Amino acid sequence: MQPNQHQNRQQKKPLLNSYAKFSAIAFQMVILFAGLALGGNHLDNYWEFNFPFLTLSGVLLAMIAMVVILLKVINNNPE
Repeated sequence: MQPNQHQNRQQKKPLLNSYAKFSAIAFQMVILFAGLALGGNHLDNYWEFNFPFLTLSGVLLAMIAMVVILLKVINNNPE
């Protein structure tokens, strides 16, 4: 392997790591939001509420959890 190829791979590695890191965070956020919203909707239908209390509670809880996750990631970023 030539030195230039080795340097190119070394330069691409942090970029790929950051893509993987932020893709994983986005995946967590989507799953969290969908799970809590759909779970709340299911429980609202199960208990036959007239107003979607648990759906809204699930969405609110998911939004709070997403902010906490993002704050943890931002504070742990060694840039």
